[in-house]
Amino acid sequence: MPTLFPVFKQLRKLLTAAGIFGHRCRQMLNAKRYQRQFIGFALVVIGFVAACNGTSSNNSVRYTSANVQTDQLTRTVEHAMGTTQVPETPQRMITLGTFTTEALLAIDTPPIGAVARPEAYLKEQLQGTESIGYRRPDLEKVLALQPDLILGSTSLEEIYTQASQIAPTVLFEFDTSGDWKEIFASVGQAINRSERVEAVMDEYRDRLATFKERMGDRLNQLEVSMVRVYPGYFELYQEDIFAGTILLDAGLSRPPSQRGGQPVQRISKEQLHLADGDVIFLWTDGDNFESKQDAQTAIKQLQADPLWSQLEAVKQGNVYQVSGEHWIGSGPVAANLVVDDLFRYLLEEEDPS
Repeated sequence: MPTLFPVFKQLRKLLTAAGIFGHRCRQMLNAKRYQRQFIGFALVVIGFVAACNGTSSNNSVRYTSANVQTDQLTRTVEHAMGTTQVPETPQRMITLGTFTTEALLAIDTPPIGAVARPEAYLKEQLQGTESIGYRRPDLEKVLALQPDLILGSTSLEEIYTQASQIAPTVLFEFDTSGDWKEIFASVGQAINRSERVEAVMDEYRDRLATFKERMGDRLNQLEVSMVRVYPGYFELYQEDIFAGTILLDAGLSRPPSQRGGQPVQRISKEQLHLADGDVIFLWTDGDNFESKQDAQTAIKQLQADPLWSQLEAVKQGNVYQVSGEHWIGSGPVAANLVVDDLFRYLLEEEDPS
């Protein structure tokens, strides 16, 4: 565990001033085996102080993390929760969700800590990153890592005040996964690496330009459907969902049932005709072995169903099963894997770039 005594020193002053720093707390400070308990105690105090001060303080900087230097150069960043002073060149960043994690990985700036998720396509790049919890952050672990910047989305708005007392915290507005490009650009601006973000997006656009050129006239002749299979029902993914935005960028058309409307449309087996297209990209997914097994069973049942065999894409052999992990992805890393699939299945070649 990183040394936490600078944090404890600040909290000692705070609690002494409040008249509640007694003999028991000194024991906890001086005994290594009590450090974890004290971290939890520290978070309670942080929450208490934040509540006393209110949440409308314009994110004034009161860092609890010992890693942040008071004379460090900072920049003002506007975000979903207001404005925050962040380090000019943050070095110890923590991400609270896959969107911000993937944004940092795409520009070769891995976070020191991240919320763990099961996406296999990110695991290799996250080998040196500490887990701070599964799906939701453990603030004790966040505090122990001494970050100089915390990045997340408004889905974690309820912990914003506590997180801000550990380190400057920036949350980005998140409506649907189709917002991935905007979030990527916002992360780049927040950490002062916009040029690197733009370089990554230029490469993405160049790959799609090559794809369009190789497709030629076929580009205007294909309607591409996206279907996710669950036990007992199916989902159609619309244009403004993550993979939908990539198909649009690639110049590919969508079936009428997948244009506009809700980002995801649930259909029954009797509505399978809505899933048809010239090409169908099909996937399933699960968070554990049992759910993945159930999903694979659902795929086999679908393939044996007479209603499925009546679809034109099925008759023509134009159904491609892909990885749901990156087709419902979160950023540039997953986006480029989707582009890989477009080259592989629609052009039957690897991207030459």
